Amino acid sequence: ATVSVLYWLHGKNEMRSPTGKSPRRKLLLLVFPLIVLSYLLISGVSQENDDSAPLTRASIDVALSPKKEVRRPPSPSQKNNGTQTASCKVEHGVWYEGDFVSEVKDKTIEHCESLCSKNRICTHFNYRYDMVCHMFSSRTTRHEDSKHSAGECEKTELPKNVNCTLEPGTWWTGQFIEEKHMESDIDCAMSCWREIDCMYFNYRSTDQSCHHFGTRIEKHTDTTHTSGFCARYTTPAPEVTSLGTVRDYNSCTTDISTRVLGEDTDIISTLTTLSTGNCIGECIDVKCIGYSFNYENNRCTLFRVVRKRVQDKMYDGGICGYIRPGITNAPTPPPPPPTAVPEPPSGFPVITEPFLCAGADHAAWRKRVANIPCHHTQTASFNPPLVEALAPNWYCDKLANPLTPYHVPFGRYNEDSLAVGLYSGESLLYSRAAACEDTWLTSISMKIIFTAADERTTYSVDKNTLSVQPLSVKYPSISAQNEQTNAQRLQLYGLKELFLKGKKSEWFVIVGDDTYINTDFMLNGLEQYDSKEPLWLARTAYRERVNHSDAWNWIQKVTTIEELSAAFPDWKARYDNMFEWTSGGTAWILSKPAARLYAENLVYFMKFFDKKLDTVCYCPDLLTGLLLSLLGMKISVFSHMEMHPYAVDSKQVDFSTVPEVTLYHYVQPARMISLDERAQHSKLDRLIALRDARELLVFAAKFIERHKSVFSRKRAQIVQLGGSVTDIGLPDLSLMLLNSDPKQFLSNFRTFLTRHFEMLRTIQIELVKLVKKQNKHHISRYDIPDQQFLE
Repeated sequence: ATVSVLYWLHGKNEMRSPTGKSPRRKLLLLVFPLIVLSYLLISGVSQENDDSAPLTRASIDVALSPKKEVRRPPSPSQKNNGTQTASCKVEHGVWYEGDFVSEVKDKTIEHCESLCSKNRICTHFNYRYDMVCHMFSSRTTRHEDSKHSAGECEKTELPKNVNCTLEPGTWWTGQFIEEKHMESDIDCAMSCWREIDCMYFNYRSTDQSCHHFGTRIEKHTDTTHTSGFCARYTTPAPEVTSLGTVRDYNSCTTDISTRVLGEDTDIISTLTTLSTGNCIGECIDVKCIGYSFNYENNRCTLFRVVRKRVQDKMYDGGICGYIRPGITNAPTPPPPPPTAVPEPPSGFPVITEPFLCAGADHAAWRKRVANIPCHHTQTASFNPPLVEALAPNWYCDKLANPLTPYHVPFGRYNEDSLAVGLYSGESLLYSRAAACEDTWLTSISMKIIFTAADERTTYSVDKNTLSVQPLSVKYPSISAQNEQTNAQRLQLYGLKELFLKGKKSEWFVIVGDDTYINTDFMLNGLEQYDSKEPLWLARTAYRERVNHSDAWNWIQKVTTIEELSAAFPDWKARYDNMFEWTSGGTAWILSKPAARLYAENLVYFMKFFDKKLDTVCYCPDLLTGLLLSLLGMKISVFSHMEMHPYAVDSKQVDFSTVPEVTLYHYVQPARMISLDERAQHSKLDRLIALRDARELLVFAAKFIERHKSVFSRKRAQIVQLGGSVTDIGLPDLSLMLLNSDPKQFLSNFRTFLTRHFEMLRTIQIELVKLVKKQNKHHISRYDIPDQQFLE
């Protein structure tokens, strides 16, 4: 700039000189070299004390920006010596290579250090002097570079009064609440702690996004994430004061429209949860005695002492860990001294290990399954198929094998109390649907297999071979759209038809044809509920906020909140523009009044969705939840019936410590037989431990009748498909029940069980071959192995 001014003045003086000579020319020519010499001397000194980067367009922009702080580079004396900050050791003039985590721009080196020290995943960082910060989860190599600084950081810890965990490399799926922008996982945890609704959080370092959740579903691994849990309680419940005899802290009763009360000093904590089930989970975590959940404000109150229980429609409440109610203010008495195990009754063997699952090694399976390739990890579709998956003991090392006495269902409900709908497809009738009806569905008298197509025009199935009801005749819209939309309508209308057919049933369940239900465990779990009340039971409740979730965005493609509020006035009063739903993978159970409410309002509800159903997500479970919510119903969450949306033999599920599993999902037909064989042998083991001869005889008699029913149906199916009928059946053991020696009878019955399932596998393979030969129905490669695998 100085040089330009001098030339300009010099030019003006020349133009103004009448003689062509400037009177100041000599002076300017003398001053100019002096200025240049001074500049060179100053810049030389400056370069001795400044190792800055060359001047570039980017550096000029940074310098001229009033909002950006420019950090001057270190002097040579600082190079490579390293400086120690509160949490990071920094080296100047070097940069690292490593496993990249994220990049953050427009930050100072101090800010870069702070971000890395707070981030659970970051162990090293690079800072470049154009204000770019790179974070790494590990360091591999080190390089010299005057334009960089690098550092290794220790982790900043959460304050002691913040009761949250941090798990680097993991993330959760769950009930989403909100997303925030946070600079570190520490900040994300702090933000979750400050929000009373937030129980779980995910932090993604690549874009610094923080997700809050009210409930969690599944944990996953990902090096760019950190997840955590924030506990709201601070005082553990003491092991004193009880409502009866201690049983098990991992189970609670759920009393609908009941409020549990106590003194102020009896309260452990009061917090906000999304549902009754979440409140129960909090109670189990702190070993509380009782809980109350308020539907108006979602407040969950946990008690160490319960004084009384009163009826209140806006509450659910219950008792945790105890068998019977009854106020006592004394500590739990000490357990009696151990006594010798009594001798079993004559004829009963002592069961020391499970008959079918002796030597099961759960730890070996968990280690092995991590390295087995799958088409899809949630469904346990192994690639290539495992021959051992057809073995009777396939599930032994995936599940617990208890030998405790069996709890036989009795009292309020029995198998006739259940109505079960199975939604399937005409191409899966002789594989998936048949596997269900030959195993767990056999004992249910009120069962319907729903398909979309009209059997009279598509295929011919004798009603004696399968309990099939096509729905396209009564509901023509089912066959009007694509296959995925048909499946949605099939489930929605199938639940209505199940209620209309099951006039004598008290509970209604609809599941897919890849589901196995242990009906004994389900009936035991339903004992505490009154089927005359309008109840919607599920293992997990998901709550969606209107205008604040992906689910609502799907629904908005078809209708609006104003339309739904006007059509269903009870919704706003009960939910305040929110709705609940639960996964179809774990099913839901409706009492008779709730099923009637659903059936009577489905056609009206479908006026909003039927014509545009293909534009909504494939989510019949979500739509069912929306309808029940619009009708003012809420989910009652149970914690005592174990269910999971993923396969129990998948990589992501470990049920080796769960004694009783009620529902299994993603069970392929061949494995369905193995799962049922394990269930029947396990039941026999535990009935022997019960030492009740009558229950053993009842079980044997029922299974013999089941055997006759199953193989009569299989014989009809072979004829239906054009095959030849061979002699199917086993000797009738019913005459042996009264005149056989108990030990001999048990031995014979074990043989009978084993032979029954061997024959069932053999006949099922023959049916598959007949289906393939006629080429009438498609058999999925995920369901039935190929010919080489069968051989």
